[in-house]
Amino acid sequence: MQLAVELSLKPDQRYPYHTTFLRHIKTGQSYGMRFEVDNLGAESANMQMINWMVGVIDTLKCSMRAFRKTDANQWLDLNLQSWHRFAEEQHMQLVLTGIENEADEALASQLNIGLRQGYRFGRPSDPTKHKEVGQDGKVVEK
Repeated sequence: MQLAVELSLKPDQRYPYHTTFLRHIKTGQSYGMRFEVDNLGAESANMQMINWMVGVIDTLKCSMRAFRKTDANQWLDLNLQSWHRFAEEQHMQLVLTGIENEADEALASQLNIGLRQGYRFGRPSDPTKHKEVGQDGKVVEK
């Protein structure tokens, strides 16, 4: 099992003590921990918020919800391709979350984003419940 620490970005929140934070993340990584940043959206402020963490981030997570336009004239500062390129340049993994339908999955395929999460693949489950497949092929919760 590998431990992953996930920071969920919050707009307008400041993250003080950068040096101490980075030192703790690097110490954890020396023991095999991974550091992930979640809730990256379509605003350039999101990318600016993580610039000071670039050397320690292992995984970026972007949600499809942030990139769905409700109006064709809506402008997005950043698109998924921007995040994909940024992740590749910085040698990070990119996970596309919130994939709910075929169109979302097709977009992920078109952008070559291989790591995907969402209701399209299954609903979240309780990790404390153990499931087994019985001899009859049915799933049994233990």
